[in-house]
Amino acid sequence: MRALLVVAFAVGGPALSQTFIVDAANGPGTNFLDLPPAVAAAPSGAILEVRPGSYTGFTMSGKGLTILGGPGVRVTGVVSVSNTSPLQPTTVRGLQWTTAQLTALGGLLTLANCAGAVTLSEISQPPNTGSAFRFSIGLWASSCSQLHVRDCSILAAASLVNCHTVIESSRIQGEDHTWGPVWPGRTALALTGGETQLCGGSVLQGGHGRYGGLVTAPAGSGVTVNSAEFRAIDGWILAGAGGPLTPLAVRTTGVSQVRLGTRVGLAGAYGPNRGTLVMPGLTGTDAPSGGPLRASVQTEAGDLVILVLGLPGPTSMLLGLQDPFWIDPALHLFAAIGLQSATGPVSASVPVPSSVSFRGTRLNWGAVCQGPLTGFQVTNPVVTTVY
Repeated sequence: MRALLVVAFAVGGPALSQTFIVDAANGPGTNFLDLPPAVAAAPSGAILEVRPGSYTGFTMSGKGLTILGGPGVRVTGVVSVSNTSPLQPTTVRGLQWTTAQLTALGGLLTLANCAGAVTLSEISQPPNTGSAFRFSIGLWASSCSQLHVRDCSILAAASLVNCHTVIESSRIQGEDHTWGPVWPGRTALALTGGETQLCGGSVLQGGHGRYGGLVTAPAGSGVTVNSAEFRAIDGWILAGAGGPLTPLAVRTTGVSQVRLGTRVGLAGAYGPNRGTLVMPGLTGTDAPSGGPLRASVQTEAGDLVILVLGLPGPTSMLLGLQDPFWIDPALHLFAAIGLQSATGPVSASVPVPSSVSFRGTRLNWGAVCQGPLTGFQVTNPVVTTVY
């Protein structure tokens, strides 16, 4: 099995991508002092290694880059990615915004018309507080074919329009009410069209309202689903509190499909409760060169689990399964096959070769589970990246 996993890298590993160093302190090896000129100059497919420091936002259109930040990488202003082709994947990792206040309507992180897969990892955004006029939103995405959000903290809310999205091990929160024009508590996640899956213990927390005294402001829902599909496999979906009426944790409008797993906790107008559907979930971890990429399945004890690893591919469906894979049907292998036990999940790891040529490599995972309660289901997709 180990040999087969190494073969996956041998087949799928990229040619050495151009790597540029972005360093506001102009340390050794620096190519650019700020992100806008680096993004403008780098060719599609390149890697930007961002060292700790403070950077301005940037606009990127018609190209895909791997932007690798980390602790101490601070960003001000808007980051925008748009108009990518299916062969232009984008990874944005380890950016931390210092403020969520903008003076115009828009998103701190804006994605639009991205036919190439987009991975957001370890993004951190604060709530929009201290302003009477709450124009900005943390994440705004429209028409993204494969958007994977992992290990992110988005505290200024998110809006997804006609996107196909997996939110894994992340927290998205709507801001609490503010004074001035008395903005209500904001919904954490607003979905319009498209399909979204929630997994990995993610939390959606609606903003709090206020009731009493001089101010009455309603609280926000955890998620609003408008003519969209929403599948919550595990985690928490929480409505805000403190308003004249406690909203629903999940609010639907239009023709929407909502599926809530038994490992999903809900708190809203009807009090704390849980979902009712049995659904398997999948989580993953990124890795540096020389470390292992990992994926792990959570499903019912006794289920047969087939864990699949492959190169990124277009969204595809298998006969008899309701949910999609993001794996190339011609370039994949079975990473693990086994029975889920009561004490541990079925999991697998990929040894990443110790070579800088594999930085930015993406490998995708999916799993099929079958059992008496589960039936025959596929997990959410997972994207893992070498950084």
